[in-house]
Amino acid sequence: MINELVKVAESQAKQWISQEVDPKYVFHDLGHTQSVVDACKKLAVEANLGDEATSKLLIAAWFHDNGYSEGPIDHEMRGAAIAWDFLAAHEVEESIMKEICDAILATKISQQPFDKISSLLCDADLSHLGDPKLEFRNDLLRNELQNLGTSFTDEEWLKFELGFVRDHQYHTDEAQNLYGQNRQLFQEKLEHQLQSLQPVIQNEPMAEEIEEEEYKKEKLNKLGRGVETMYKVTYETHLNLNSLADNKAHIMLTVNSIIFSSAVSFLIPKWDQKWMIFPSIVLLGTALLSGFYAILTIKPKIIKGGVKKEDVLNKTADLLFFSNYTQISIEDYEWAIRHMIKDPDYVYKTMTRTLYFLGQVLTKKYKFLNLCYSVFIYGLLMTVIFFLLFWLMYK
Repeated sequence: MINELVKVAESQAKQWISQEVDPKYVFHDLGHTQSVVDACKKLAVEANLGDEATSKLLIAAWFHDNGYSEGPIDHEMRGAAIAWDFLAAHEVEESIMKEICDAILATKISQQPFDKISSLLCDADLSHLGDPKLEFRNDLLRNELQNLGTSFTDEEWLKFELGFVRDHQYHTDEAQNLYGQNRQLFQEKLEHQLQSLQPVIQNEPMAEEIEEEEYKKEKLNKLGRGVETMYKVTYETHLNLNSLADNKAHIMLTVNSIIFSSAVSFLIPKWDQKWMIFPSIVLLGTALLSGFYAILTIKPKIIKGGVKKEDVLNKTADLLFFSNYTQISIEDYEWAIRHMIKDPDYVYKTMTRTLYFLGQVLTKKYKFLNLCYSVFIYGLLMTVIFFLLFWLMYK
């Protein structure tokens, strides 16, 4: 039975995080939970966990940060409570419920796992320290802390990150094999960054003694780090909004499909009672039109573009948005990328254009999603009114 609840837990956790967790938590968001779940799947395979144990691990992963709906303090306890209510509602054995909830509680810093499942969950929760694809999430953590009122200088943040990474060790051999080497490389990278930054920090009060060109370069390097963080956060926000729109559209499509099939089954056979015909047609039309807009929301949107050599040389070609470069050869694309990365201004300009195109896609999605909900709400209201009106007229 527990194996069948993983998909249900995933759906409930995604909905909870999207609706209940404040957007200011840009690190402890749906993206973080999904990355932890993915890490749990990899670790479960490495550890040769059985199906039931893997299901327990994945359910714990989906709920482990749900408690951020009321802030970071004691969020593990709230996440465990949400998981307990979910499992109790599905009549799961109390021993299994306790095992899952205890695993969630074990993720509290400093982590104190007590069995295989809790150890794997704790390691998955910090897998980003040893996953090069997820290193950028450390910048999101800094941004989240800033949203909560805690700011860091570059030196303070590097010292904070470095202290955390040095004190951290993975609890399982599986996590050490998957992430240990990259975690060490990340530590060395932080040490190098801190060593490079410290002379700059020490000389800042004596900026007038630094050569003008060198001083400007140092300032641009600092600015570049903040700009890169801004782009990373904005890209992730766009992706989260896109995922949220798709989830809502899928929900509306399912609801309208149920309404339409139910109306066809139960109302049309009763059209011998004339007062039911028009209200039924209104209900069917509402379900069809609302479902139509839901389909338009999740329908893939492709903004057509193109890349020419002149566009690359003029720095007007967007080389990051996929629909712009699929018509050119791989050799031309490689040449264009090499040309772009030599010019930081061109890189930032391209990233900005990509954000613009993503925004265009999101605008269309939310336009159709708004129409879907509007038709659904007002259509149901009109249906109820017409049912009452025609029933009174023919009574």
